[in-house]
Amino acid sequence: MAAVALFFSSFIISLFAVGGTQKAAIHYKIGALPSARKIHKSFIPLLGGIGIFAGLAFGILLANLLGILPFEIWSTHKFFWLGLLAILITGIFDDVRGVNAWQKFGGQFLAAGLVVSGGCLIEAFYSPGGEMLELGWTSFPFSVLWVMFVMNAVNLLDGLDGLSAGISLIIMTGFMILSILIGNAFLIVLSIVLIGALLGFLRFNYHPASIFMGDVGSLMLGYILAFYSVETLKVANSNQVYFLASLVLLGVPLTDTLISFFRRMGRGDHPFKADREHIHHRLLNLGLSHLDSVWLMYYFALLFTSLGVLMVLYRELAGLLLFGLAFVFSIFWAWRLGYVETKRLISFGRKDREALISTRPLIHIDRIWHQIALLFGDIFSINIAMYFTYWFRFQSGMVNPLHFKTFQDYFEGPVWLVITGIWLLLFWLNGLYRMPWDVPRFDKVLKVSKIIFFGLLVLLFLVNFDIFMNSNQKVAFNADQLSTIGFYGLAMLLSVNIIRLFIISIEKRLHIFEYNYKNTLIIGATRKGRNIIRDIDQNPHFINRIVGVVDGDHAEKEFEGYQVLGGYEQLPALIKENKVEEIIIAIGENTKKDLLNIIGVCDRLQVIVKTLPSLQTIVSGRNSSFAGHSLIRVFPENMALWQWVIKRCFDIGVSASVLLLTLPAWLILAVVLRLRFGKNPFVKVLILGKNGQVFNMLLFRMAKACDVSVSTYQGAKGDVDLSPLGDFLYRTRLYKFPQLINVLKGDMSLVGPRPESPDWYRNNQKRLRILHRRLVVRPGITGIAQIKYRFDESGKQDHERLKFDIFYSENTALNFDLRIILRSLPLIFRKAKSE
Repeated sequence: MAAVALFFSSFIISLFAVGGTQKAAIHYKIGALPSARKIHKSFIPLLGGIGIFAGLAFGILLANLLGILPFEIWSTHKFFWLGLLAILITGIFDDVRGVNAWQKFGGQFLAAGLVVSGGCLIEAFYSPGGEMLELGWTSFPFSVLWVMFVMNAVNLLDGLDGLSAGISLIIMTGFMILSILIGNAFLIVLSIVLIGALLGFLRFNYHPASIFMGDVGSLMLGYILAFYSVETLKVANSNQVYFLASLVLLGVPLTDTLISFFRRMGRGDHPFKADREHIHHRLLNLGLSHLDSVWLMYYFALLFTSLGVLMVLYRELAGLLLFGLAFVFSIFWAWRLGYVETKRLISFGRKDREALISTRPLIHIDRIWHQIALLFGDIFSINIAMYFTYWFRFQSGMVNPLHFKTFQDYFEGPVWLVITGIWLLLFWLNGLYRMPWDVPRFDKVLKVSKIIFFGLLVLLFLVNFDIFMNSNQKVAFNADQLSTIGFYGLAMLLSVNIIRLFIISIEKRLHIFEYNYKNTLIIGATRKGRNIIRDIDQNPHFINRIVGVVDGDHAEKEFEGYQVLGGYEQLPALIKENKVEEIIIAIGENTKKDLLNIIGVCDRLQVIVKTLPSLQTIVSGRNSSFAGHSLIRVFPENMALWQWVIKRCFDIGVSASVLLLTLPAWLILAVVLRLRFGKNPFVKVLILGKNGQVFNMLLFRMAKACDVSVSTYQGAKGDVDLSPLGDFLYRTRLYKFPQLINVLKGDMSLVGPRPESPDWYRNNQKRLRILHRRLVVRPGITGIAQIKYRFDESGKQDHERLKFDIFYSENTALNFDLRIILRSLPLIFRKAKSE
């Protein structure tokens, strides 16, 4: 009851204090004006952080009056309060009058120095396994820099309404749990009152915000979070800190700050120069609304906080695995948001904005919430299956001999956590979180069941391997083991499928997340278009919301009750204006050119394109049946993530092995080329790679006068007067050997479309509107087009070769790659085809 009283008192005081501060800030014109770097469009008052502090201070005083905390708490933690006062004054001055960078850092340094002097000190890093890394004399300066770093991280995070306050609230909840675990009354009370104060502030700061917390609020929150990141993670009341858990708990602000720092340094800017390239800015640029961006970052914070708390509960190997999971998640989203890619992108047409190859597709927030719902559903169902198996094995009495264990014993070790992580990884690698809405539920159940069956086979193998390793001879499974594994398999099949179907049913009934209505355009005012419209209107399984019809001959204003919005040339504008998610093409079969142009435009705009089965001869696709009517999704994903991982690992393994085994020979060849031509033995050729990124493809020099253009090397025999050595390299294809370095770096693959230059794409884009589909995969050293035309480099068969390259990009498969490699081996050293 005391905790509830403290929470509500700080919440109410914060509400009134923030409201009063808002009126005062408006009266004295203390606020933030719109600018090119900021999101808001009008004057917004500042100093909301004063209201947060008021709620916090009142909660602590009330705890003193109720006897929950002694009054000595003010003197015992005097350095903490003095540091908090210093950062409050710094923030207020910055919000009211503005301070320069050095003055602001000075205030932060004073606050950090005070709190570290009071005992918030990191003397050693504690690892999950119990090892220590002593900091020695660097402990004090490191601790001060850590506190300052966290303060600035939270300050930089304050870019959207409710973002910094909401994420701080989530992180503080995690610290509250850790405070309860260590039993520190001051930390528990401080976390409770701060959570109440933050909720009171969010009443005014949630989008659309009527007040900002300002630097006084963000610096204060950063200061308190830094204090908790040390005090709640000290080991055995020492100054040894479980620092890896601190990094994970503060994962969102730290990731955002580190990305910003290295991004600015990478492009030569000042690391503290403000810009609009933070994570929340990228989310907005990728199609998310203000609220969606904030809530997605809340989810990130919740995930990091949960992983951090679990790291403290389960250390040793589980702690390292959890830290690795948090690290991989950070890297994935840095890649997903385009931060990893620093190379410039190339547009096919200098004036054609639609021809720009996007680094990353738009983020569909409904799909993400669907994936999150499935993720939590899987976590629940996996653990339900494990617990029922645990009950069957240890509590039911059906297995002899009976080894009774309680429910608490189930959670004592991290086994349940590791098994959950393995299953989730297996589901993710097999694409169970990427199945679209139009996959029939039976097919979804079948795919889930296959993956669970495969996982059980692996489990049987591991159990058998363990028996073999712990005995002198291989022992057959006994009845208890088989019955337990069988029961576990049945529980997994039922729980995972039932929970997933339940989630899908809820989404379909409420039309939310993946099953919300999809804004859809019908292409073609034809008989086929009429049939499709009638099917959509009459069949409840379709969730397409038709926004209009597009037709080449748009003389009519209406078709089947829907407005004819325009012609094919207006399609890009109509897609953006109506926020179209799906296109259904119903034009005649004799209009192949129009079909390819429409598909090219829609695919560049990342819109799902569907067409009728009668057009299968033109495009490849996957059949989706609904009550007797079929549509084909154009450009489906043919490979699961685990297959892409294997493809990449194979590229790395082969290229690294060949380079290492033949290194002496190529070093000698490089020296010979240097002596023969008097220039760098390697030539760099500008190539347009995956997702439109430019990279330098490496080749051996074949002539002293050859330039670095791709046309020289793809027509080298005719364009360059080769020396005998260069002619030998050309005929044997050995001049391409350095491309293995590009494969190792990730620019190329062993198998893929032939690498081409940006100019080649610009010159050929009008031949085929879906030319950009070559760029969904990495260019390859060999490929189906290279085999078909025997590595012909004359350029005479460009048009036909282009078709094969696109065919490969849409039908990529591991067995396909293997066949291409095997067929390439006898051709690779043959004499080049005569021109």
